[in-house]
Amino acid sequence: AWTWERMALTRARVICGPERLGRTTEAAIHSVLTEGRDPDVLLRDIATMRERIAREHPAASLWDAKYCPGGLVDIEFVCQYLQLRHASENDNVLRANTHDALTAVAEAGFLPPSTAKTLTGALVLWQKVQAMLRLTVAGAFDEEGAPEGQRRALARFAGMTSFEDLRDAVVDASDWARAVFEEILAGPAAALPPEKTDE
Repeated sequence: AWTWERMALTRARVICGPERLGRTTEAAIHSVLTEGRDPDVLLRDIATMRERIAREHPAASLWDAKYCPGGLVDIEFVCQYLQLRHASENDNVLRANTHDALTAVAEAGFLPPSTAKTLTGALVLWQKVQAMLRLTVAGAFDEEGAPEGQRRALARFAGMTSFEDLRDAVVDASDWARAVFEEILAGPAAALPPEKTDE
């Protein structure tokens, strides 16, 4: 399977069905995710995929929780990279939920606890922002044109006292998460030697 298919498998879980089929499916997923793999290929593939997504789905604004730099995709890619990189030596890092996976990766010693806390904090904030915007906005969120009531509701849902506080928290979360992405994925990938070709 290609790297991005394995990345998707880190989120896979059996929902329902015959018990025997469920066990067989889970065993097959586990087998794929715990295979040893070339860390350079893994790193390059994931960084390249993030670059492609940035080109094809540029963030509409700071409030694009999924695609903005330091948003959900960056956090999930860091998590999935660490899972695929280390599952062959410690399968305890395999959790379908990103928050749980980041905690497990840190507990296994593959991510500093402070970094895991930064990422999980940003993840929770982005998930709250995304959920509320999906309920209240059709299309991209226009913070300048948004009604004051909507701005207050968004801040309250995210646990903030004001929209300005929420905006500051979103900026900080995206900056922190992007810095982690650059440190763990983008920077090391850029430092890899040029990929060999068959020419």
